[in-house]
Amino acid sequence: MRFVHDTKSKGTIPLVRTKLRSAIILVNEHDEVALIRREKENLLYYVFPGGGVEFGHTAEETAVREAFEELGVHVELEGVAAHVAFNGELNPYYWARMTGGEFGTGT
Repeated sequence: MRFVHDTKSKGTIPLVRTKLRSAIILVNEHDEVALIRREKENLLYYVFPGGGVEFGHTAEETAVREAFEELGVHVELEGVAAHVAFNGELNPYYWARMTGGEFGTGT
């Protein structure tokens, strides 16, 4: 989470909590893209592997950590593919290359 100044508020706490996220785009040798399957409230959808940036960590560190946690792979980031607007943030999505681990063993 990070805090940004809220210029519209006249209260005693002029900060608004936001959550920056980052994700990876990982394509294998068969041009298949790694996605995470999610089901919430009878809705099925897919997202790129990623997560929230924790205090003291960078967006890049988060992308690498989430690749391992969600997919079971070690990755090297190869630049920003896009910045995606979500919850008032511009979240970086990184091109990634697998450097180790075993795909599909994440939690």
